[in-house]
Amino acid sequence: MCALFDNRTTCGHALLSSQSRGRGFASAFGTKMATSITLSLDNLPSDPLLLVLSFLDFRDLNSCSFVSRRLNELTGHNPLWKRLCQKHWLLTETDKAQRGVTWKELFREYYTDLGRYIDYYSNLKKAWDDLKSYLNQKCPRMIASLKEGVREDELDTIEAQIGCKLPNDYRCSYRIHNGQKLVVPGLMGSMALSNHYRSEDLLDIETAAGGFQQRKGMRQCLPLTFCFHTGLSQYMALESTEGRMRSEIFYQCPDQLAQDPSAIDMFITGSNFTEWFTSYVDNVVTGEYPIIRDQIFRYVHDKRCVATTGDITVSVSTSFLPELSSVHPPHFFFTYRIRYVTKDYSNQIQPVRTRLELCFCVIPCLLIDCTDCDKHAIVILKTFYTLNIVSL
Repeated sequence: MCALFDNRTTCGHALLSSQSRGRGFASAFGTKMATSITLSLDNLPSDPLLLVLSFLDFRDLNSCSFVSRRLNELTGHNPLWKRLCQKHWLLTETDKAQRGVTWKELFREYYTDLGRYIDYYSNLKKAWDDLKSYLNQKCPRMIASLKEGVREDELDTIEAQIGCKLPNDYRCSYRIHNGQKLVVPGLMGSMALSNHYRSEDLLDIETAAGGFQQRKGMRQCLPLTFCFHTGLSQYMALESTEGRMRSEIFYQCPDQLAQDPSAIDMFITGSNFTEWFTSYVDNVVTGEYPIIRDQIFRYVHDKRCVATTGDITVSVSTSFLPELSSVHPPHFFFTYRIRYVTKDYSNQIQPVRTRLELCFCVIPCLLIDCTDCDKHAIVILKTFYTLNIVSL
């Protein structure tokens, strides 16, 4: 990764050529006007040059440092590299003070170690920081289960062990945190019914490699999560094979109607690791996924599903349970969380009593033929709830 900074080959030929043409034009013009004008970077003030340099990315900024002594001096300007350190590595003045180096040297240190992940690091590091900050307030014991990040050579060893390349965004996340210890509740969400419980741990890289799949129907698939109670896992496809796209994340679902026992359907949960992880974190830290009894419950709440009657507000959220669902035959299991909040009547002399009446009806699954393709039919499940708030 140091090659970007150690390359001493002269750069900026186009810029020098432009200067040469400029000098030629100035010379011709000077001949006619009996005046000699020489254009040079050395004659330009620093402020406009620094402004131009501030729009360059780190690669172009580094290349400019080899053009001339003047640009070499200007491209080392601390504020230029401070902006890049903050943008790509989320570094602060405290980080710089602890290292005791310049911003450019600090950028170089991080690029040497993490340069291959520069397109992913800031998004994933921010997601991890936001998640830890939120959980530290809401359920701090979950923070204790997180593992420190792994080294680059450890990830290389895992790739050699399973015979597949890991996606760069996945590797990047595991440089930050190596999943979590196998504990309950899991970091990746829970769900509880009267007779059913699910809680998913984010697997560390060693455990995930031990569960790497080569069997028919699940070839080249790496588990990301695991639930002790159900045995359920979310998998990531490391190769585009058997109808899956590389980096796609999914719950496996055996096809119960197929004669081939290895036939697998999928409930897709993400197109790549970055999308999958950052969207989950966003739902957690924004309160979209509620924390109940120190566990993250993956209920999806539609803001339109809120009704207010008088001083009572009712909201509905739902969660899909893939472990109780199937595509063939079409059976999709959802659980609903209905929450109602009343006005604080603690200052009222006369108590106010209410009763919540719940009525529901289910419209059976509607099987619709797919006219555009011959793969799968579309199944729609509709459930209607009627809520009546009655003052007593």
